Amino acid sequence: MSPSTLPVPQRILSQNILPVPAHHNEPVVETTVQEIDVADVAGFGGMLRRGAVANSVFPAENDGLLDDGAKPGSGIVYPGGTTVYYLDLAPGSKTPMHRTVSADYMIVLAGSPTLVAPKGAFSVIGGKATYTETVDTVVPQGSTVVQRGQFHAWENRTEDWVRFVAVVVDAQPQVVVTESGKATLGEAWL
Repeated sequence: MSPSTLPVPQRILSQNILPVPAHHNEPVVETTVQEIDVADVAGFGGMLRRGAVANSVFPAENDGLLDDGAKPGSGIVYPGGTTVYYLDLAPGSKTPMHRTVSADYMIVLAGSPTLVAPKGAFSVIGGKATYTETVDTVVPQGSTVVQRGQFHAWENRTEDWVRFVAVVVDAQPQVVVTESGKATLGEAWL
């Protein structure tokens, strides 16, 4: 696997500095540039890297310091808040099939990943899915994929690194009616 040539992502934070200085009616505006730490995701041998920033409440609060809820181990979805993260996917790699309880806006900045989703209805029994076919959609650079709590996986079937930026908003879980009653579709990894 070739090392990534993608640039280190930055967070450029522009915010009001309170209180308002005497004899003025607008606060000082401060803009700072910070590199975002990008770390390998455990279990992927350097083929999947992620760097995140988050806000632990929604709607966001602009008073005080930035509430950067992106702490190590905080996961994809920040409960009650939003997460913005960079996701780098190495050539020939893929993520597990999974579902999160969130609305995700995946913007492809570099490369052309493939979105993989189960075709048709299926069951999950003992952590294993019963689907036999998938719908594979190549997502061109510059596109945005909106994911609404469905099972999916990402694959990089190309020879170049892929980079996404994802905006993840916590959501209410879907409740579905099955033969055995109502079921809540929570986070799941297959």
